[in-house]
Amino acid sequence: MKAMPKIPAFVGFSDSCRALIMLLVLLCVGLTQSGAQGSNTPASSFLYTSNSATGVPSSNSLNNYLVNATTGSLSLAPGSPFATGKPVIGIVAHPSGKFVYAVASQITPQTVVGYSVDAFNGSLTPVPGSPFAAGARSFSGSVIAIDPAGKFLYVSGNQLWAFAIDANTGSLTPVPGSPFSTITSAVAVDPSGKYLVEFNGSGVQLFTIDGATGAVAAAGSAISGCGGSVMAFEPFGHFLYAGELSGVTVCSFNSSTGTMAPVSGSPFFPGAGNLNGLTVHPSGAFLYASIPYCVPGSSRAFYGFLIDPVAGALTQISGSPFSYPTALSGCYNYGVAADPSGKFVYAAEANNGVAAYSVTSTGGALSHATNSFFTPGAFVVATGPNAVSASATLTGVKIVPASAQIGTITLGKPFQFTLQGSFSDGSTGFLTSSATVRLVVA
Repeated sequence: MKAMPKIPAFVGFSDSCRALIMLLVLLCVGLTQSGAQGSNTPASSFLYTSNSATGVPSSNSLNNYLVNATTGSLSLAPGSPFATGKPVIGIVAHPSGKFVYAVASQITPQTVVGYSVDAFNGSLTPVPGSPFAAGARSFSGSVIAIDPAGKFLYVSGNQLWAFAIDANTGSLTPVPGSPFSTITSAVAVDPSGKYLVEFNGSGVQLFTIDGATGAVAAAGSAISGCGGSVMAFEPFGHFLYAGELSGVTVCSFNSSTGTMAPVSGSPFFPGAGNLNGLTVHPSGAFLYASIPYCVPGSSRAFYGFLIDPVAGALTQISGSPFSYPTALSGCYNYGVAADPSGKFVYAAEANNGVAAYSVTSTGGALSHATNSFFTPGAFVVATGPNAVSASATLTGVKIVPASAQIGTITLGKPFQFTLQGSFSDGSTGFLTSSATVRLVVA
């Protein structure tokens, strides 16, 4: 919501002038809102991190950064860090951008902490009922996922937990049958929203998702050679990519039949080591993956790959592996995430924070967006869209509550009222900033 103060107006006309008054109010407010947006423009997207165990403040907290759409630089949202009660091992943003969820674990029992996101300043407010019980501990990785429609949320652990998401409040309710009796260390939902994939340590198990309830049912037998502790589908849903000790596993996927199999050449780049962070670029053309420590003798922390759109195979991007913006004596690398715009990639380092990179759209190569880290030290990193478009324009306005006094009060007398705007992106909100609307009879 666009939370905004009341706007005083100097009005004083007879009932016969009400139509003219309302027209002038609309015209004046349109100009006022245009001016206000310059100082209250929403961020294009947000970046969320968990504070690392070695970082300050406490690791039992979550940070939210506003992403600068032009430079990729980050600024902490008011109130950061936000307490989670336990260390955060997984974060996922709701597709709408209205909510963000974190798995707080490493201490049994684990919980899911949910927040609503202020579209203008990025501050987080717990959703009703948060935190939500989610069984015993998980290990870090792809431990939480939301279906593309934003209806259901899934969490790995000693069992598979599934929740329905309230579209208005963000609150979670266990779906029928949850928790499901399957031990999972990582989960992912395919872009069609029809299947959930869970990694069990040696391969993946596919589950069908009931589109009405969110309940899952096993589909076929386990598939070896696919999946890992960190995994993600490319946006078109043809391939599943995962990081493991063996390198990057790549498996083809058919959402019509639910079939999955390793592609020729998988796993790729086994010499890279145990990958513990992985993200697919929104275009589906590139993949970025982090390793726990820097490449020996350098501050190079993570790899970039070109994705073959037909075969799914990976080819290392020019300049990969990529370095941090400043030289480090030791690296403790964790998550990596791509901005929804595709313009930036972010990598988390436990002691120093988040490094920002600009993406070369044609080849996927990375360059430093800034020359320093954004503190504090970070463990998990995730990105999410803003619920309000930065380019949204005012399309309509109404007085709330409606008042007959506005057309009949004494000329020149100040009258305070609230104006609610409707915007081109479908959102509504109360108009920001104070303004004086002077209505003049021609």
